[in-house]
Amino acid sequence: MRRVLLALLLLAAAPLSARELHWDAIEVTARLDEAGTLHVRERQHYVFTGDWNGGERRFRVEEGQELRIVGVRRIDQAGATVDLRPGDLTAVDEYRFAGDVLRWRSRAPSDPPFDNTPLTYEIDYELGRILVPLRGDGERSYTLDHDFAFDDRPGAIQRFTLALELDPAWHPGRPLPAQLTAGPLEPGESFVVRRVLTYSGAASPAAAFAGPLPLVRSTVLVLLLAGIPAIFIRFWLGERARGRFPREKPAIDESWLEEHILHQLPEVIGYMHDGRSGPPEVAAILARMAQEGKIISVVERRRLRAPLLRMTLVGADLRDQEQLLVHLFFFKGSNETDTDTIRKHYRQRGFDPGKSIEPALVGAALRHPDWKQDVPRRWEQGEKLALAGAYGALVTGAFFGFSSLWLMIYMAVLGGAACAIGRAVARRSADRTRRLPLWWLGASIPVLLVAWMLSSIARREVTQVRDYPLLVAAAFVLVAYWLALRPARTVQSREKVLLRVRIAAARRWFASELRRPTPRLRDEWAPYLIALGLGRNADRWFSSFGGQLPASAAQAGHSVSAAQASSGSVLSTGGGGSSWTGGGGAFGGGGATASWALAATSLAAGSSAAASSSSSGGGGGSSGGSSSSSSSSSSSGGGGGGGW
Repeated sequence: MRRVLLALLLLAAAPLSARELHWDAIEVTARLDEAGTLHVRERQHYVFTGDWNGGERRFRVEEGQELRIVGVRRIDQAGATVDLRPGDLTAVDEYRFAGDVLRWRSRAPSDPPFDNTPLTYEIDYELGRILVPLRGDGERSYTLDHDFAFDDRPGAIQRFTLALELDPAWHPGRPLPAQLTAGPLEPGESFVVRRVLTYSGAASPAAAFAGPLPLVRSTVLVLLLAGIPAIFIRFWLGERARGRFPREKPAIDESWLEEHILHQLPEVIGYMHDGRSGPPEVAAILARMAQEGKIISVVERRRLRAPLLRMTLVGADLRDQEQLLVHLFFFKGSNETDTDTIRKHYRQRGFDPGKSIEPALVGAALRHPDWKQDVPRRWEQGEKLALAGAYGALVTGAFFGFSSLWLMIYMAVLGGAACAIGRAVARRSADRTRRLPLWWLGASIPVLLVAWMLSSIARREVTQVRDYPLLVAAAFVLVAYWLALRPARTVQSREKVLLRVRIAAARRWFASELRRPTPRLRDEWAPYLIALGLGRNADRWFSSFGGQLPASAAQAGHSVSAAQASSGSVLSTGGGGSSWTGGGGAFGGGGATASWALAATSLAAGSSAAASSSSSGGGGGSSGGSSSSSSSSSSSGGGGGGGW
């Protein structure tokens, strides 16, 4: 029996402890003063049920708007007012305002829960910078789009009233009723007033968003639209003066090649073109040694794997880089080796033949009168000062209001990141000599996206940004773009740049000739094609045109004389006609150059420690409205409310 009575008591007490609230009424009186500040008195008639601590009002304050709590008071049942005091909410009739949330205490923790208890509270507050100027109206018309209720709440508002008074300086497009009413308003419903107001005061209202002056917006657009191309053109012309991106192409023939290219070893030409030593240079050395009769090589094709290259050492008079490769590829005094043997030997520790021969190639390149060591690239003093000045200007611009603060933060983060990305891309283009600056454009894109974002802000007549921060942001974008392009400058001498331009022109000429049925090439030049990464181009040529060669031409590749090979010359002494057969005697006859280059380049790529002995191979290395009660949003006001 006692258990039954206890259960009934608990069931009876359960509704008393359930938390529920609603509003019998919310009465709002508001006045818009001449400066554009909205003074609001909000009287809320709560009905609490449950163990609520007190009431809560959450304000929606958009970026750049200003909110100030003037006072909070409680209205007792007799109509007397009790002013609430700021505090930490430990005592009844204390309030705290933090982070756009206002809370007050109505019940001590030791007090019994509310039971359908009516309580009335009154909040006085001011809202500034909620009026937005209309586009193209000379800053005399403004839009009021304000939510005088709040849709984020747990209970309904049975009755809502609003009395809105306008200063005589403000004239609505349509008459405004003395009182606006609505109700009941369910949770999620608001009360939004939209009006276009004309201002007749002597000056612009101080508490409204005026936005940047048209002259300032135009200046920003001019800075972005003219400044960015000017920086790029100045940069482009400066690089042109250093010899990069020549306007005219040289008239290349065999005599031009002999003068500028063929008098150097092919691996040195490849190193000068790439700026580093890699698989093409190693493969070019092996190709030259095969032509000179220092090694005998045979290529065996394999399915799903790179061709197998077998080599026999027959020569003894070796250059420095040749001796290094012989030491790498031939073991235990043997004169024979192949791809699989070499990879098996280095399986545990790996090897990089390109890196091994690089010192020898560097020394050979430095013996050329136009090839000099580059100056190390580092941050210059002017770049450091420009970056420090740009960020210093952003810091000063951040003191011009909440909206300007966020714009400065966006510029500092997005602009800085875009500059860093652009510089990283630009470093990869510092030594390129192609006419089309594709890598430069890649370095420009991140900063150009930030510039586009800023220009969209400047084009808007309704904006919350002040004049000075907008100008600072435009200047920051220009500095960021200038800094992003700086690493793309060449640090090489003009003579070295022109030398690399000639080598690049020769490579393009070789590639263009390999697209012709009868290229003006010689089989003796095959090491140069390999050094410049054109082995696959030769393979495509033979696949397309090799079958069209007459038998006499197909056998021409076997006619390289021993005397010519022993002299170290790889130039044909014949006439001006083509002797290209897609291969040569040193590589197995017509069409074998491509397979040999693929096998040699695969071997030259090396391997890492504990890597598989198989390789896929390949070349590379050279390439106005109304008032309504609804759930619609507004440009100001609203928020939430209830209890806590």
